[in-house]
This record gives sequence, C-alpha cells and structure tokens, in this order.
Amino acid sequence: MEFSTETIRSIGDLNAAVTDCTSAESSTYGYRVGGATPGPTVICSIERLDFSNETSSSNPGSLTQARRYSGSVSNSNYGYFAGGNPYVCTVDRLDFYTDSVSAPGQDITQARGYFEGANNTSYGYLAGGQTASVNVCTVDRIDFATETITDIGNNTQARNNIGAFESSSYGYYFGGGQPGGRVCTIDRIEFSTETFSANPGQLTQARNSTRGSANGDYGWMGGGSAPGSSSIIDRLDFASGTVSSPTQSLTQVRSAMAAFSNG
Repeated sequence: MEFSTETIRSIGDLNAAVTDCTSAESSTYGYRVGGATPGPTVICSIERLDFSNETSSSNPGSLTQARRYSGSVSNSNYGYFAGGNPYVCTVDRLDFYTDSVSAPGQDITQARGYFEGANNTSYGYLAGGQTASVNVCTVDRIDFATETITDIGNNTQARNNIGAFESSSYGYYFGGGQPGGRVCTIDRIEFSTETFSANPGQLTQARNSTRGSANGDYGWMGGGSAPGSSSIIDRLDFASGTVSSPTQSLTQVRSAMAAFSNG
C-alpha cells in the first residue's frame, strides 16, 4: 500500500508460501519471520524485502527454534520475536546490521502464542495471546536498553490472534478472539503512562488474524478471518480514534499474514 494515495498493488511473491508468521522492519528491510508452510510445517526461516527495489531474499540468519504465531517488537537496531506455538516463552533477537540471530537471555513471563507487540523507541509491549489452555490479557514490556522483561499488567480483554501497530503516543491492539468469539474492539496503551483503555472506534467487522501497518497519521488493518478469510482494510485515524474503510481492498483474501512498512 502507498500511504499517500491508499493505492494497493502486487509487487511479486515471497520465496515460500508461509502463514502464521510475524514481522519486523528496519530502515532498509522488512522481515517475514517464522510461521508455517503447507502441511503444516513450523519453520525458523526469515525472509526479507529490500525497500529500495522491492525484491525479497532469504535472510542469512534463522530463528533459534521453529515457531509460529509469535509476537514481535523492534527498535532501530534489533527485532525481537517472542513466544509462539509450540507454546514457548523464549525470545530471539535479530541484529539488523549483521542479519544474525541470537537469544538475548530473558524470557517472556509465560509461555504463550497468538499475540502481537507495539513499541516506542524505549520499550516494546507484547499483549494478549493464548497459553496451552486459555486466552490471556497479559502485557509484557521489553526494555530495549537492558533487554529485561517485566509483566506490567493486563489489556482490557483476554483474546488471541490479535494485530498491532503504534503511533507516536499509543500502541494499538485490534481484533482477535476464538472462532465463534471474534471481536471488533481496539485496545490502546498510552506509552507515557502505560495504561490501557478502549479505543473510541472499532473494526468495521469482528475478525481475528488481521495485520496492520501505520505511518504518523493513520494505521491500516487488513485481512483476517471473519470466519472466512477477508480482503477488508480498515483505517484508524490516530487524531480522532475513529475507524473507516478506504476504497481499496487487499489484492486477495487472506489471514494470518505478516505486515511491515517504511516511511
């Protein structure tokens, strides 16, 4: 999607058909991380898209373990990929400058998957998800300076399969829920106070496994399952908290994909 015109076009294919993956972006690349290939086979590979020429290639580094439905946050130096299914609490770190992957040392506070993260320059916030037995509303905070992880409380609702992005002031977590219990709600965390509240606007349709990306003014939330795979795109206006639908949709229906962006 081109942010200025809200136009959508296909730029080609990934090297492999992958679902249930997560993502991160640096200033020069977008990364598709982990997930599952048809079968399904859970994978540890990383693929990257070069923003300068919009071509994709395999990243030299791989996750330390195969995982799908993990959560991710990033700063200018590293991408962090936490949890996932199989249900684990481990965290992998991708160095954007060397393309190498390592384990920073500390785990998230509980083994869970099906969640997502939003971040500012100092912290990453991983919210919601599912353990082996129950949906959770847990929020873990990664301090980028020290790479320590702390449980800072809960979001407003226990749910899995959520999407996330951030503005300069808030992190937003949207959609989610089990089949038969999908929601259209959007939660937001205020970075300055680390408090959660319900966003005034909601998705135009209750769905899970939707993904999004944002610029300074808007966040776009695309695809998902409602219950069939969807091509809908919703747009969140950060200034007003309202949600509307742009005129264009994804080029095909899909869910459980990855999303990333540049400026």
